[in-house]
Amino acid sequence: MRGPLSRPAQWQLAASLDLSDLERAGKTAAVSLRGPFAYRPLGHAGAPARELWVGARNPRFVPLEELPPYLTKAVLVSEDAGFYGHPGFDFQEMKNSIVSAAEGERFRGASTLTQQLAKNLFLSREKTYVRKVREAWLTLMLEACLPKARLLEIYLNIIEWGPGVYGVGEAAQHYFGVDARALSVKQAAFLATIIPNPIRYHGYFTRGSLSETWEARVAELLGKLHRVGALSEDDYAVAQGTPVTFRAR
Repeated sequence: MRGPLSRPAQWQLAASLDLSDLERAGKTAAVSLRGPFAYRPLGHAGAPARELWVGARNPRFVPLEELPPYLTKAVLVSEDAGFYGHPGFDFQEMKNSIVSAAEGERFRGASTLTQQLAKNLFLSREKTYVRKVREAWLTLMLEACLPKARLLEIYLNIIEWGPGVYGVGEAAQHYFGVDARALSVKQAAFLATIIPNPIRYHGYFTRGSLSETWEARVAELLGKLHRVGALSEDDYAVAQGTPVTFRAR
């Protein structure tokens, strides 16, 4: 990174990452994540939660190709817009975070979807430099050994979407009482917005409605999906006029 110290907005970042050797090794490695596997997430107290089966044996598991395209796009736009273009680390987002912090703004995270997946699959919740190094190494391994589509499929089927709610299949049933394949555009957008803090935002389900602030957050995401071509004009109009209605508790 270079640029005048007093003008962070003018800083320039040059970065590259070559995974070709790791990718060649990964093609012949025995990687259990390529097929069905058992996963035990960490609960809120740091203790392992119930075991999940990531595969067809789990009735709530949903293959990536069976999910509505607007759902996967909503998650990517919200969490990692450059997912299909970066090698596991989004250097531009890292630069933007550093510049924002240098200008006195609140530091915002720049973790990619693959980094989040590495943390969920393999690491504890401790916040140490050692864990960040492990996370970086595991991110490289995941990117080298698995195709992007598989990384996204695992991510969507294991992340937490609420208290004790893991995977998009469980989330669709928990919040809306529907199969994940049948999620509406507005429902999909809501689920994408709660990923950063699903326990906190689960309060909207508890109260049975969204706040004005969160309605605006969902509307903002719908607007982004429309601008990038993930929603047609008609679908966008319908989603805007449809309230988020949770299932009866």
